[in-house]
Amino acid sequence: ASHLILAPILEACLAAYPGLMLDVTVHYEPRALHGGRFDAGIRIGYKVAKDMEVLQVSRPTRLIAVASPDYLSRVSVPNVPEDLHHHSCIRFHKFGKPVDWLFEKGKRKLEISVNGPLVADSMDFIIEATLDGIGIGFAIEDFIQDHIAAGRLVPILRDWSPAIHSYYLYYSGCGQIPAPLKALIEFFQNREAKSK
Repeated sequence: ASHLILAPILEACLAAYPGLMLDVTVHYEPRALHGGRFDAGIRIGYKVAKDMEVLQVSRPTRLIAVASPDYLSRVSVPNVPEDLHHHSCIRFHKFGKPVDWLFEKGKRKLEISVNGPLVADSMDFIIEATLDGIGIGFAIEDFIQDHIAAGRLVPILRDWSPAIHSYYLYYSGCGQIPAPLKALIEFFQNREAKSK
């Protein structure tokens, strides 16, 4: 979210609201906003606590499997998700547990538990390892689009990866909304209105 959602809008947002000061903390663990120092969060998916408000802040994107041309020159290209069991995969872990890879084609949905030499909790690190040819990575397509366009990464199993994921800004629906958060919400709403 910091790379895909916040970084691209910072300059325009800060220009539109002079004097606005945003304090951004980047982490992968969900944090309760109540009683904490956070006014809002950005996450994939809109499932949050009942008293939270949500605002979609990205278009739908998808998770895709990718590999470097170097890695693909040494192996057979997977044709179906089950083929990944025979490949070195670079896994993302959340709370110390590797996350399964989700695939969907038509009405068929698969959750694949992959294996490989590397597990990490940093998507940047996983992408670097994938670029280095260590194995197949699994990432949000928009996050790695520049690498795909430049030919540094090659999408795999694209027809198994529907566009289903969006980022949402979430914040407490109870009480007064702090002025900086109100400005950020307004910026996202105005941007959405202009894109229609």
